[in-house]
Amino acid sequence: DVPERLAHDPDAARRRELSARWQDALRSCDDLRAMRVELYRGAARALGFGDGRALYEEIAGVNLEELAAAADSFLGRTADVYRRHLGLWKTRHLAPHAAAPDYADALFFRRLAHLDPHFTGRDLVRVYESSMNGLGIRTGTQKNIRVDDATRPLMKSRAECFAVNPPEEVRFVVGAERSGAAAYATLFHAAGVAQLFAWSSRETAAHYPEFIHAPDGATRDGHAFLLTDLFLDAAWVGEHLHVNQSEADEITRAFALRELHDVRRCCAALRHALATDDASDVRSEMVADGYAGLLGEATGFRHHAALSLYERGDGFRAATALRARLFAVVWREHLRERHGHRWWASRAAGDELIDVWNTAGRYKVEELARLLGIGELDFDLLAHALTASVNVGRG
Repeated sequence: DVPERLAHDPDAARRRELSARWQDALRSCDDLRAMRVELYRGAARALGFGDGRALYEEIAGVNLEELAAAADSFLGRTADVYRRHLGLWKTRHLAPHAAAPDYADALFFRRLAHLDPHFTGRDLVRVYESSMNGLGIRTGTQKNIRVDDATRPLMKSRAECFAVNPPEEVRFVVGAERSGAAAYATLFHAAGVAQLFAWSSRETAAHYPEFIHAPDGATRDGHAFLLTDLFLDAAWVGEHLHVNQSEADEITRAFALRELHDVRRCCAALRHALATDDASDVRSEMVADGYAGLLGEATGFRHHAALSLYERGDGFRAATALRARLFAVVWREHLRERHGHRWWASRAAGDELIDVWNTAGRYKVEELARLLGIGELDFDLLAHALTASVNVGRG
């Protein structure tokens, strides 16, 4: 529960004290985390791959070194604008005498607490339903999506999608946290996954389950990011949140800065994963310091070596997140070109989305982009889109 508490605590000193205590406690499970890494490597070798990198490249059909090189260029291209806007956030939301922004502050930063007045719990489901209605998708008549919006003790705060038996049965749990900008974004992300599963081909589900539950999650997440990227569109924000132009611009800038942080973080995490994939000892000081240095430089928030194994996961989830975001931005540009800047209010765009959702995970994002005629996944387009959104309304 600690990361959630850190995200909600407005007191920087208290956040950092709790974070330090939490990191000390995490160390007690590092042996288990290191063992998990070794088991993952052993599974890759048992399947005939030399390491986790080779396994991921086979699954995703990408060259990770090439992806990381493009990600490095993205970091360089967006560094100045990111640091400038992060500095403005620090001035506004951290005490003047505060030390450099810390990992605990990053969790608070991502929650976008200063936008809470615009994101009330009573409007959460309304905003989602009206967004889908604009595309011609009537959520109230989607019998195969079971929406669970009840509140229960010990319920998880985040909205989640559970593909029980897609497309016949998809469960969409709203989550305990119903207000706040981050809660809205999380719900839209889960909704994107739910819609993908709900519109998946019944024939595909019956005969090719590997296309429904694909080993490469980038396609699934790419459609989810398409919906969360609506918060980067000031026109959509103004229309669906019922705010004026200056408020819509402020909300868009905040979401864009958060997304820029997340993408830059993924870029650094991918480079670190490649650097340490074949490390003989993932608990070594060199590995931990490398994590802290790369992630801290990319995000502007000091990261701690103690979190290296906690955040590692299976190594290349950062690559999946990057590829999903790259697909989402080219997919959005395609929809704009075909259906106008207000594509999210076009039933024809909704029909096109449904046609693509029908393929579920049959195609990797790179293949899907080519089949749709929208070209290659492009870090330059992602950089341009995010810098434009983070500067919206400022001339």
